[in-house]
Amino acid sequence: MCKLKVILFIITILVGNKGIFAQDKPDQEVYVKVDVSAEPLKGQIHWNNYLSSSLVYPELAKANNVEGKVWIRFIVNQDGSVSDVGLIKGIGYGCDDEALRIIRDSPSWKPGKLQQPDGKLQAVRQKMIVPIIFKL
Repeated sequence: MCKLKVILFIITILVGNKGIFAQDKPDQEVYVKVDVSAEPLKGQIHWNNYLSSSLVYPELAKANNVEGKVWIRFIVNQDGSVSDVGLIKGIGYGCDDEALRIIRDSPSWKPGKLQQPDGKLQAVRQKMIVPIIFKL
């Protein structure tokens, strides 16, 4: 049942209704759903290459045959930089720290965009959730 709640929580975040979760200043609002979602600046293939070449499998995880998904949340800012990186669900054995490092050090992203009343798209801060998969 607990596993189901976690899955439903993640789905709720991913499918939210243009949810804003911070409202300090208009340009600091963080959106969950946008009209054009944030994506890696150089595309998915480059992102996958970055992940596979940069990920260092923790020795402790190797020694204990630990595999699984580490779920990470972060914000893609209006300039494409990544901030507020945090752990949603980990597997331990050094994998959580490695997944956090991979996202903190990641290349720039194309920011998410919202369509304005005049029809133009404006870059906004967007909350992202990604799995980092550890497989021996």
